[in-house]
Amino acid sequence: FPVTIILVDDDPGLHHLMASQLKRLDYWVEHVYTGEECVQWLEQRGCDIDLILMDIEMPGRLSGADAAVEIMRFCDIPLIFHSSHVQKDIVHKIEGIASYGYLVKGTDPVVMDATFKMAIRLGKMKTESLRSLRLLRTVFDMIEDPMTVNNISLHSMFMDCNEGFCRITG
Repeated sequence: FPVTIILVDDDPGLHHLMASQLKRLDYWVEHVYTGEECVQWLEQRGCDIDLILMDIEMPGRLSGADAAVEIMRFCDIPLIFHSSHVQKDIVHKIEGIASYGYLVKGTDPVVMDATFKMAIRLGKMKTESLRSLRLLRTVFDMIEDPMTVNNISLHSMFMDCNEGFCRITG
């Protein structure tokens, strides 16, 4: 299956141009035009999307930055911001949001493709890391012998313990 991207931008001309470029790179593009529409799309259809490419400045109740924050509450999808703005205040607006990068509109398709592939790869690595941590947590909690987790680099600072340790220490 091709990689599926949600393109979120209020400019229909950009949608046409990007769809053409991305199709040549074997991406499937879902088109939405506002932050609110993107949130609704994901709520209705689910989060089984490979990447979101989100404009920062859009009309409506939710800017791209606000929509990204809302989406991150219920979906764990790599998100890349894009904008024609390179001013410090615009870029600063997204610094605190967990995204996978920033592209300036008009970026060469080859660079865009490489950025998308990196973001998707990082997203998959994050998913695998979280899955491994959940498994490790399950095993840790199942062990009846007392166990603790200490951070050696922080002078053996105590971080966690299992039920077995709690039983013997009260």
